[in-house]
Amino acid sequence: WCGRGLLRQAALPYWQWRSRVRRSLEHARSAVSTMGKVRKWKEPAKERGSAIVKGPRKGAAWEKKAEERSARRQMLLQQRALNDEIAQEKRDERLRIEEKRKRREANRAMSGKLQVIKDPKKIKKMSKKQLRMVTTADTTGVAPVDKGTGREVVASAKRHRGKAKLPAAQR
Repeated sequence: WCGRGLLRQAALPYWQWRSRVRRSLEHARSAVSTMGKVRKWKEPAKERGSAIVKGPRKGAAWEKKAEERSARRQMLLQQRALNDEIAQEKRDERLRIEEKRKRREANRAMSGKLQVIKDPKKIKKMSKKQLRMVTTADTTGVAPVDKGTGREVVASAKRHRGKAKLPAAQR
């Protein structure tokens, strides 16, 4: 008999070889064989998988899933509301900071003592550092509007050691 590893060895007497063959065959019948491999740890199937009849499903699982879905929806709605609230607070804070900055600029422009430069030759003689201190300001009282943003442009005098200078255009 030429089974897996069951070739008759000349050193063994026939009756010993036969008992070994019998034992291995019994073991092969009790274990599960898959594609020529014997799985010793598996038990043979008692019936086919297609023969197993499952009973009707109970509605408890569906109800549980529906409850979980509704709880998740509720949680997402609360989270979205919190996110909207935080975003609104940030918008309000940004607006408040912008208004404060505008007020500060307007106050600085009103409170600053300006020196009007009427002679353009003075500007030509100024160093780069002095020219950085020179700003333009509107003396008509009408605030100009930026074409791109539509906001009022607030010109402020830059201060240098307590004094502010205006450029030649406003002298």
